[in-house]
Amino acid sequence: MSEQTTEQQQVEEQVGNTPDEASAIPQLNARTTTRIEQQRSAWFEQQRLMSVDNMEKAARQIITLTTALLSIVFGLLALNEAEVPPFLASGELQLAAAAGILGLFFALLTALFVVFPFPMVVTLNDPEAQADEFEFLLDRKGSFLQAAVVGFIIGMAGIAWIVVRTLWLMA
Repeated sequence: MSEQTTEQQQVEEQVGNTPDEASAIPQLNARTTTRIEQQRSAWFEQQRLMSVDNMEKAARQIITLTTALLSIVFGLLALNEAEVPPFLASGELQLAAAAGILGLFFALLTALFVVFPFPMVVTLNDPEAQADEFEFLLDRKGSFLQAAVVGFIIGMAGIAWIVVRTLWLMA
């Protein structure tokens, strides 16, 4: 026993730890992860890796909806040969129409930036550079998708205001 103690003291002296310093190091209790925790971790990692594809799918959906709404709005404007009723010529409705159309165009433009394939320069044998580029890709696509959603909401709110206000004024 005393032989082990002297060996430990010699190692501590070589390392520079005295018994007081060695005992000051915090001890962490760790346990192995369970099968469910491993599955959950794998699921979250899979979701993280699939998020780029999911963001692009959402952006394509916004592009489709925005294009359809803009087609309807411009189609209605093209069909209207008669004089516009006075309540539709109000500044309030023109402002709502402008906000709606600009919001939809903004949503369309920002959604296109989500699906547009920007070139990525990354060293293939450097996992850290790959991770950094992946995080940058997630951030960029996520920011543009959020902007597209905001533009789509503004566009829909403008169009909804026109419909509600027109129905209110016609009644």
